[in-house]
Amino acid sequence: AFVQLNNFHGQRKSLLAMADEVLDCSHEGLTSLEHVQISGARKNIHVMHFENQRFYVLDIIGLSNKLRTISIDSTVAEGLKVLDAQDNLIDNTNFLTKFVDLGTYYKLNNKHLFFRCLHLSYNRVSKIEELDHLGKLRKLYLSSNSISNIEGVSRLKSLEILELGYNYINVYCRPFAQIIILKEIKNLEGLTCLKELWLGKNRISQICNISHLRNLKILSLQVIKAIHSSLSTVEQLLDQKEGLDQLLHLEELYLSYNRIEIITGIEYCTSLRILDLGHNAIAQLDGLSALTQLEDLWINNNLLGDINAIITKIADLESLSTVYLEKNPFCLKHPTYVARLRHLFPRLKQIDAVTRIDL
Repeated sequence: AFVQLNNFHGQRKSLLAMADEVLDCSHEGLTSLEHVQISGARKNIHVMHFENQRFYVLDIIGLSNKLRTISIDSTVAEGLKVLDAQDNLIDNTNFLTKFVDLGTYYKLNNKHLFFRCLHLSYNRVSKIEELDHLGKLRKLYLSSNSISNIEGVSRLKSLEILELGYNYINVYCRPFAQIIILKEIKNLEGLTCLKELWLGKNRISQICNISHLRNLKILSLQVIKAIHSSLSTVEQLLDQKEGLDQLLHLEELYLSYNRIEIITGIEYCTSLRILDLGHNAIAQLDGLSALTQLEDLWINNNLLGDINAIITKIADLESLSTVYLEKNPFCLKHPTYVARLRHLFPRLKQIDAVTRIDL
């Protein structure tokens, strides 16, 4: 199995995998490279070894063989800043043990590791571990895995982006039954530098302890509501006022597909620019008047029935330039609503899929 190694300047080198399963990249002249990209394997390579090398970025993505394990030594760990191994078959983060060993040494000597970004989306990771000493990690991507809790990230004080969408966070399935018992998202209070939190498609009933995330700019909670949950308002979904009134810097909030009925609590997020409430059960467009910076409002596929009430609410949102309203009950009663809104609000650049250029 031949594997292509590309450095940042486009130089390439082919390596031969041993026994069609193990690829030893040690001593292959990678020491002086800044960016190493591995691609093009033709047969099954399950393990990759890196030793005695120093480079900043390692990309192991799009391999047809689906990598299972990465082995690195302390020399590699000491220089590495970015590791991207998305879309493979990695089922744990034990390969980070060298970072743990180095972290202990660095802590004793008042130093910090360079490692800044770990991308393991689309793998089979079931548990977040060996992250304790990655104190300077800023970006962690773990979407589309099999993670059931997020305790392993609570000590990442410098983390700015946390992507955990499409996992099994805090979901417990009773054996031989189709009953799902949901718990709350916790252990976020230490992530005070967090700017982006992506938790969509995790079937969560409540998000707790987000009041400390005061630097948060993007919050994605799409498709998290339980099928049998009694939660019907935004406040209840986000643990009521406790967290919302502290999210003063929040700019993007995604809450589609959650069966929300009443818009309350969002008025605290006065910096919002994008608000996604599509595919819910909202009948009244209330609770938005304080969002003076709102530019995009997606409230399609809801239960809005009064176009005059909608016009009144839109008039209060002076910064609004994009609005999605399609597939609400009023659309059938007023099929020319797009033209009417365009006439009343020239500032709207897009209504549903229709832009001003299309007219």
